[in-house]
Amino acid sequence: MKQVTIMKQSTKIIGLSLCIIASVYACKSKKIASVPPPPPATAQEPPKAKSICDDMALTYTKDIKPLLDAYCVYCHNTQKKSNGIDLSSYEWVKEEAGKDRFMGSIEHKAGYSPMPRMLYTKPIGPAPGPPSSPMAKITKLSDSTIQVINCWIENGRNL
Repeated sequence: MKQVTIMKQSTKIIGLSLCIIASVYACKSKKIASVPPPPPATAQEPPKAKSICDDMALTYTKDIKPLLDAYCVYCHNTQKKSNGIDLSSYEWVKEEAGKDRFMGSIEHKAGYSPMPRMLYTKPIGPAPGPPSSPMAKITKLSDSTIQVINCWIENGRNL
């Protein structure tokens, strides 16, 4: 009798083991539909605020070179290169305009050497009076002139 009980228990254990093995095999053989991950969230930037520079079609030749010739090139040219800066050609100006010190100096920001320093300059365009008229004395470019230079840089430093 004891042997019969042991055999019945062994049969149950073997049967149960076979059921478990069959279940595991059946689960592995079934293709479980995987749920695709949600699409990545697209970070949409808020619309860019319209800049004062957006409507300005500024070029180096037409807008920037005359300013630099009037206020900067006397000291920042191929021969003098004051502070190692040459602003006498488009290539040099384009490179220099990409540096923080360019606008920092023009805007007289703290930590930058203010440019222009006090100087006497010739007027841009035809002189308003006879050649003996005194030159204008300036210590900083006008806000509108600074804005033109800043917009030229913001709009891509076009030739």
